Amino acid sequence: MKNFVFAALFAFYFSTSVFAQSGALSSSDTDPLEATRTAAERGDSVAQNNLGLMYAYGKGVTRDETQAVFWFRKAALQGDVAAQYNLGTMYQRGFGVARDNTQAVFWLRKAAEQGNVSAKNSLAANGKQRGVSTAARTENTPAPGQDQESTRDDLAATYGKDWGIVKDAPAESKKPAEQSEQGDTKAQKNDIGVAHEKDESAAKDKAIDKAIDKAKDKNKDKDKNKDKDKDKDKDKNKETAQSNEAENRKAAGQGDAKTQYSLGMTYQKGLGTPRDDAKAVSLYSKAAQQGYAPAQYSLGMMYMQGQGTARDDAQALFWLRKAAEQAGGASAQFTLGWIYAQGRGVARDDAQAAAWYRKAAEQGVSKAQNNLGLMYAQGRGVARDDAQAASWYRKAATRGNPAAQNSLGSMYAQGRGVARNDVQAVSWYRKAAAQDNTAAKYNLGLMYAKGRGVPQSCTQAKFWFSKAGVPKESMPACP
Repeated sequence: MKNFVFAALFAFYFSTSVFAQSGALSSSDTDPLEATRTAAERGDSVAQNNLGLMYAYGKGVTRDETQAVFWFRKAALQGDVAAQYNLGTMYQRGFGVARDNTQAVFWLRKAAEQGNVSAKNSLAANGKQRGVSTAARTENTPAPGQDQESTRDDLAATYGKDWGIVKDAPAESKKPAEQSEQGDTKAQKNDIGVAHEKDESAAKDKAIDKAIDKAKDKNKDKDKNKDKDKDKDKDKNKETAQSNEAENRKAAGQGDAKTQYSLGMTYQKGLGTPRDDAKAVSLYSKAAQQGYAPAQYSLGMMYMQGQGTARDDAQALFWLRKAAEQAGGASAQFTLGWIYAQGRGVARDDAQAAAWYRKAAEQGVSKAQNNLGLMYAQGRGVARDDAQAASWYRKAATRGNPAAQNSLGSMYAQGRGVARNDVQAVSWYRKAAAQDNTAAKYNLGLMYAKGRGVPQSCTQAKFWFSKAGVPKESMPACP
């Protein structure tokens, strides 16, 4: 994991950050990400910088440092001081771009010239690490009563020249030494002062090292004690688990359906006991025969997947239907819909598939809502109805289903079941793409290539086509 050294406040999304914020995001009811992106694509430098931050930290989007650099650069070229600092930092660390000290200094200087303190500190600190001469540092050491801020500006200027551009200290920083050789009394005093500062600094460093070593020793002792406590807790938990298992076995042996089902789950998942699918099937079967719906569903899935028993589609259908017919059997209802839609162990029956999908969809199962939307869009098992398709896609999309988000985006792009709206299409494609939906990434690339809902950008189009896994030679043309 990359360790960030510097910190700057980013009020809306982050508590501490190596990057700088240009301004606060909109506090309206609009999706902050979409509002920021829209403003960024219209050329708002503040939004461009903030969008870069979102990509840099993966806040609301998949973390992507290349995209962060893209948006930082857009804003930096417009003179946004925070973006200039952020872009310099990306070059400095090699995040999302090849590490380049010359470019880092260039952009950090731009920010420092506008008074950005973090940029000044960064230039100064990195210059110091790269060996700017003692004379140069001494020349910029603040005198009693001298303004600390102006001194930091001088240090930033001196170190900035050295770091990534000039390795020798500036000529003027050598003057005190030259004057000393000529017998200048003031310069000699200055040299003595430097030596004294070095001795003091060395003593302070030793004291700090000792304090750090003591702290480390204390932390080691604390860690040892924590490990002992953890071992004790593990032993207690193990004893508790063994006690609970014994009680569960006793209750299961006495025919309690809930306990039989729970014990079956521990064997299927290997929770506190070696995984044993055959034992799980046996316990599920006992509970299912007593009419316990969760056990009926689990048993049906074991038969369907051939897990702990031979695959048996007829038995799977039998037990899944038993579970689906009970109140709250949404998972079984969805699975039955899938079985009928695929013709798995039964004749394909789209009407039955749609009916079971509807039952699960009405209970809020997003996969069922998406699949029912698809049935309406294709006219399978129901009369084709784009408005109904869009409605069910929306229900699933708002629950975060990426397939439904992509499909809803396509409905907006095509004007099917809803008024055509390219901005909405892009918004939903982007939500799905953020969840790694390949089709949405490709569709987003098309929108950028054609300039629909977003400013036309071949760079962004190629970026999204690449994300979708499209080879360069097969990418759609971009004017």
